[in-house]
Amino acid sequence: MAGVDLGRVAYVPKGVYDAGVTYNRLDVVSYLGSSWVSLINNNIGNTPTEGANWSLVAQKGNTGDKMAFADLTQAEKDELKGGKGDPFTFADFTPEQLEQLKGESAYQIWLTQPGNEGKTVEEFIASLKGNTGAPFTYDMFTPEQLEGLKGQDGVISVDAPADGKTYGRKNEGWAEVVSESDLIEIPEAVFALTTESTSNEVLNAFGGIDGFNKIKTAFEAGKKFVRTPAEGVNAMSAIPVCISFFKDPSNQTEEGLYIFDVTRSLFIMVVVFSIDLSNFSIEGKLTYQPVTSDGAGSLELTTKGDGTKALMDNGMYKKVVLFTPIATVTSLTNLPTTNYSIKATLSAVSALSFASVPAEGEEFMINIKSASSSDLAIPLPNGSSWLCSETSITIPANGHAEISVRYSHGLYWVMTKVY
Repeated sequence: MAGVDLGRVAYVPKGVYDAGVTYNRLDVVSYLGSSWVSLINNNIGNTPTEGANWSLVAQKGNTGDKMAFADLTQAEKDELKGGKGDPFTFADFTPEQLEQLKGESAYQIWLTQPGNEGKTVEEFIASLKGNTGAPFTYDMFTPEQLEGLKGQDGVISVDAPADGKTYGRKNEGWAEVVSESDLIEIPEAVFALTTESTSNEVLNAFGGIDGFNKIKTAFEAGKKFVRTPAEGVNAMSAIPVCISFFKDPSNQTEEGLYIFDVTRSLFIMVVVFSIDLSNFSIEGKLTYQPVTSDGAGSLELTTKGDGTKALMDNGMYKKVVLFTPIATVTSLTNLPTTNYSIKATLSAVSALSFASVPAEGEEFMINIKSASSSDLAIPLPNGSSWLCSETSITIPANGHAEISVRYSHGLYWVMTKVY
């Protein structure tokens, strides 16, 4: 059976119209923005227009409004955004870029100025120095500057004492200038103590036994004491602190060290220690009546009867602290309850206990020195009536420790420290 030639049955795109090209039936071209289809074969040189040669397929539309970045949705903007690149570093510069960045030095620019050709760097530096100005004289001060320079008027009505000491002006009078090496600072925490403070609180206020011994040694050496202000130790501005001591009414050799707090007019009994009364004297005039070694003064201890407070000159009663000799022991077992201060020298481990139940409110300071060549592991009581900060303490060979015990509310309150 013979075939039938149907010819072209679909459009054939031919691109942009070219007058020199031959187009056949159903060829489609683009012309002036519109699409045209050829209606005949051998279609050449016929500009596309509606008629026998061409037919309009798609006409060019009107130009729409330009789209701005603000017209994009956030999702569209996120799609346009690229990933974050690596930071640009100095090493990323090319040699050519570095050369372009390099500027001329001040010396090079100076050489281009008239008269500077061929001059050295030293000449350039010398050229930077200006001329010496006129001297500044007193007449050049403004009235405001002079007012700022003026100090307080001094009043010197009498000469400084001629006793061989060094004096300086203070509050229109003379004050002894003391070397800072002769000034002993009383820790500020001491002035927060009261007559109700425990011995452990007192010792901590001095910074431990070493701090207290420094004060005691300085007192015996006749040093001067100050309460340090915020600006530091200064003989002309520091608050003076007077220290004295009071002998035990029972004429024992134990003495109490007292500090007089000027701001509160309060004597603070610090601790008990021994001192030779023959070396003690009160020098100078004080603005208050101090406690003296013979028991006279503003503080009087009452030791008669069962009372626990003493009547002060101002009519107030304050708690009495009675001094007792130091107990010396070689074991922590069955300690006496008649002494506040207990000095223990241990060569072996022993358990802490008292020979009898202390009175309510009594406390004891136990200072321990190890006489052992090895560490001593001292166990602390763990019974229901004992409140210990530690279960045990380990005293190093030939080391030191202290144990503070206070009996209150029917309980033993125990604090320890190892040195």
